[in-house]
Amino acid sequence: RGRPPLAGPPLMPADNFGRCAAVLACVIAGSAGQYSKLARQGFAADSPLCGYGFGAPFQLYFTCGLGTGSLLCAAINAPTFSAIDEWGLMSGFLMAAYHSLFIAAAEAVGTSVSTALCMSTAIVGSCVLGAVVLDDGVRSSTMCGVALMLMVLGTFGSCWCKEVAHYMKSAEERSPILQSLEMESKWSSASGAARVFGVLVSICAGTTGSALLLPAQLGRVELAHFWPAFGLGAFAVTAAVTLASAAMTRSVSHLRLPTEVVAGAILAGLLWMAGCALCLIAARHVGFGFSQSVFSCQMVVTVFWNA
Repeated sequence: RGRPPLAGPPLMPADNFGRCAAVLACVIAGSAGQYSKLARQGFAADSPLCGYGFGAPFQLYFTCGLGTGSLLCAAINAPTFSAIDEWGLMSGFLMAAYHSLFIAAAEAVGTSVSTALCMSTAIVGSCVLGAVVLDDGVRSSTMCGVALMLMVLGTFGSCWCKEVAHYMKSAEERSPILQSLEMESKWSSASGAARVFGVLVSICAGTTGSALLLPAQLGRVELAHFWPAFGLGAFAVTAAVTLASAAMTRSVSHLRLPTEVVAGAILAGLLWMAGCALCLIAARHVGFGFSQSVFSCQMVVTVFWNA
């Protein structure tokens, strides 16, 4: 007679186009860091993450790039564009919150620790949201767990590549048991309270990042209507926070960055938005959990270009 069908959500059809789109989205988003060589804006000069671009001033111009992409999308789809989509605005607000939490975590415990925790949380959180909220089908929970574990290990290994290389070199001279893994100076000098705060904020940032594009899937909106609201929402929130900070400090000198830095930040924002667009296209074919998890592996690409 054969076995009865397994209970559970329907499985998404295998789609090679969706898988390729998810991988390409990860590569494009990770490569955006090539246009933000800002070692003096918060990264150590020898850090493999120095090309990712950091600091509140940079993020303002980065979201300006998102806003520029939104205007371009609205102009291209002008005949069918009618109103700002509320789901896109929600994603834009999540985007602004994600980057703000990301910055706060890095300032507390350093970039290597915060980035590894944030991106790993985003990888696992994306899969959980896809399975629980959107009922994405999972063919094998065991293989899914193994894949997530490998993605997390790869992210930690990429973000900690300098520290691991130093550990391996030192372990050749003495017993690996006696040699401790030394993290970057900001983590080593941070107090216990600062470490706890940084770890918690990193996890919160990763959770927010995992839900970054979830509104687009929940609302099932047309991408042509989603993107204008997404970029404008992210830029509006970031600009409001920046202006409020400038008003409190009564200074705007920290916003004056070199022309090449501003241009790099805007271009990085445009590229990152292109990666998000491909991620959403992939989600329509292979599910949100798969596409967003792969997209969250972008730090592997960033470190590869800047190692």
